Amino acid sequence: MVAKLEELEDELRIEQDLAEVDEMIESVEQDTEDIESGEREAKIYGVPKNRFLRLIEFEDGSHGKFRSKPGNYLKLGENVRVKHLDRDMWEVVR
Repeated sequence: MVAKLEELEDELRIEQDLAEVDEMIESVEQDTEDIESGEREAKIYGVPKNRFLRLIEFEDGSHGKFRSKPGNYLKLGENVRVKHLDRDMWEVVR
């Protein structure tokens, strides 16, 4: 009985480890797709004096900015999909 319980416990541990590995693989695949397409997900965290700019932060902690168009101002805390233009400038992708 004890041997059977230990065997079941080992199987459960293996299944949990496999689930963790699957999650890591999915995360890497998503990052790879983002790099290949040049698009990334970012969150708006600031609006400087120039009201047409929006400061954004990416999941990895890096920062950038993009120009907002009149009549289409995005608010703080919104998530946006952006693609890289030049240096720290990005463009919103719809």
